[in-house]
Amino acid sequence: MGFIMIYCLKDCKPLGQDPTKFPIQMYCNDGEYSAVAALWFQTPESSVRSLFHDPKGSHNDITLAIFVVLYFLLAVATFGLSMSSGLFIPSLLIGAAWGRLIGSGLSRLFPNCVVLNPGKYALLGAAAQLGGVVRMTISLTAILIEATQGISFGLPLIIVLIMAKWVGDFFNEV
Repeated sequence: MGFIMIYCLKDCKPLGQDPTKFPIQMYCNDGEYSAVAALWFQTPESSVRSLFHDPKGSHNDITLAIFVVLYFLLAVATFGLSMSSGLFIPSLLIGAAWGRLIGSGLSRLFPNCVVLNPGKYALLGAAAQLGGVVRMTISLTAILIEATQGISFGLPLIIVLIMAKWVGDFFNEV
């Protein structure tokens, strides 16, 4: 699925401005890298870091939307298998991608607002996705504050995690 997405979308960005650690040229011209291939072929941890820290405009909205749907379907398929495949990082990656998509959409709606940073929305989306899956509030807040080294995001993280837990509890038995 990733190869088809990389080939069809061809989300190529010029080299030199690439925020990814290891740019991949796949199906791009010389001097360009594929932002889609960077999402699919980096380690999931690197992709999460990339979604948190990349500047505005480094990811196309269509790319993020398709990536979220495909990665979610793959994660759902592997979560149901009776094998050890991980839950923590895929949930973070899915949440970071849809959070970044929402942040990017808001920054397009309000272009004059310099406070909107899609990376912050990626953090909140990752917290919401993981919080809804594992239903931890206080401990996950502490983990994410320690990981980001920013206490200033404590209140939004707590609000997002409590809402995610309530929504998860509403749809499933505790």
